[in-house]
Amino acid sequence: MNHEGARRAMAVNYDRTAVAHWLAGTRPREHVCALVCQVLSQALGRTVGPEQAGFATEPSSTASPSASPHERLRELAENTPSARRMLRLLPYSLDLDLPEPAPPPGRDGAPRRIGAAHVRAAELLVTVFADADKAFGGARIRPALTAYLSVEIAAQLNCAAAPSISRRFHQAAADLAYLAGFVSFDENLQGAAQSYFRIAAQLSAAANDRLRHAMALRQMSVQAVFLGNSGLALQLAQGAARDRSTLPTESAAFVTGQEALALACTGERRRALACLDRSQRLLDRTPPDSHVLLGGYHEAAFAHQQAEVLAATGDIPGACAALAHSLRHRPPEEGRARMLTTARLAGLQLCQGHLELACSTWDRFLDDYPSVTSARGDAALRELRTTLRAHQRVPAARRVLARAGRLPLPRTERPPVPRSGAAPRRRESVRIPLPPTAPETGAGRAAPPGSGAV
Repeated sequence: MNHEGARRAMAVNYDRTAVAHWLAGTRPREHVCALVCQVLSQALGRTVGPEQAGFATEPSSTASPSASPHERLRELAENTPSARRMLRLLPYSLDLDLPEPAPPPGRDGAPRRIGAAHVRAAELLVTVFADADKAFGGARIRPALTAYLSVEIAAQLNCAAAPSISRRFHQAAADLAYLAGFVSFDENLQGAAQSYFRIAAQLSAAANDRLRHAMALRQMSVQAVFLGNSGLALQLAQGAARDRSTLPTESAAFVTGQEALALACTGERRRALACLDRSQRLLDRTPPDSHVLLGGYHEAAFAHQQAEVLAATGDIPGACAALAHSLRHRPPEEGRARMLTTARLAGLQLCQGHLELACSTWDRFLDDYPSVTSARGDAALRELRTTLRAHQRVPAARRVLARAGRLPLPRTERPPVPRSGAAPRRRESVRIPLPPTAPETGAGRAAPPGSGAV
């Protein structure tokens, strides 16, 4: 059960004592109850519900993933203390059930109409939120983005519109949901991220937009790689690449690069490298004036993807060379990508025993860290501190550690402010882990591959 929880971005640590409490009638939290049912279903080869598992029924605190997009958008943006706790505990699902693009359904009974002005407003905010996310990380825009989705977009999805307006509005709404998924992913809210990606896929299907549908599947594959679910990652990546021939060459290269990484993570080295070559050929054919706001793929992004494929296949020197190339060509406005790529490079350099070089690279990471708010950046800082403590007798390592120590604690490390007069409560040991962004320090051993998402 603990292993299955880790695959779903839930770090649970239960033993025989907890099972004894459940057998005695204690009901665990809803997300733990669902996890127990999933493990029993897999073991028995049939569906086991809460009642069959011996748990009394309780109303679920979250809507079904099959709920309509506007219902899910409103729910995911609830900002009460209890809703925020549930968002943190929202489980990541390994079940894949997504709609396919189809002609948009007809409208009937809508309370009002939307027009071109509503579409332009949504499209403009896609640009604003995307630019802010790339530069400063997801935490700073997630509250505003999710609130806009839950209030404006959710309400307007129920409105009547001309067919052309409806399609454009669904496309813009899909882009915003995709962004909400990515910033939630960046904040390590994996269950919420998956929910938003599913909504993006639903909206893309309603607009019959295969490009946006492929982008949603591709990002769900990135998330699956990040969480160590390689089989699911490959299934999603191949689903995204299924309509590769109908996509613009830049987007086709984007989904093909992720397919290469998913293949590498499943041990398909030869196929992964062939897929990577195909991605590069597609990127080379992309017109120089091509501009894709979401899912844009350029030389730096490809080099980062190449590095992760090479690292997954054991070519650490090649991965370092690709990451260095990515940093040289990374656009200056992509602050988070530069920060995460720099941290990854430092970790791989240390993996090869190049301590002085890794410390120099970590210095550059510390240059970028204060201006980017990202849980993945926080994880990289924690990894820096943990890794370099073993080398603190070396002056270069001691200097970098001292510099990192002067930074504020990452937000995920800061203890909660106690409520006045409130007695401490015993809480279940449930947290959502972040995979390491740097390799283990043992010679020749690399960390699990990165997601390729920066």
